[in-house]
Amino acid sequence: MRTSGTGDVFVNSFGSLVEVTVTPDRPISIDNDHVVAWDASLSYDLRIASGAFGFTTGEGIVNEFSGNGKVLVQTRNISDFAHVINLYLPHSSSN
Repeated sequence: MRTSGTGDVFVNSFGSLVEVTVTPDRPISIDNDHVVAWDASLSYDLRIASGAFGFTTGEGIVNEFSGNGKVLVQTRNISDFAHVINLYLPHSSSN
């Protein structure tokens, strides 16, 4: 989705929104599940997190941003939350 023009834009996230500034000398990689929105002026690539570290922490795909602009990041991950809640939900038995 892309927006343009003047006025307010409302964005929904899970958790708080954090604004991250990207500059040519400060590119950033962010877990794909946490990225909410970014300036169209930024370049980005999707990549698989390198090494075992990425997969043991749950970071399968990351967004790499470069250029000049802002990225909005949500502080929580809805998939992780759903997994935790599922532990407390009743489940039917196989008997």
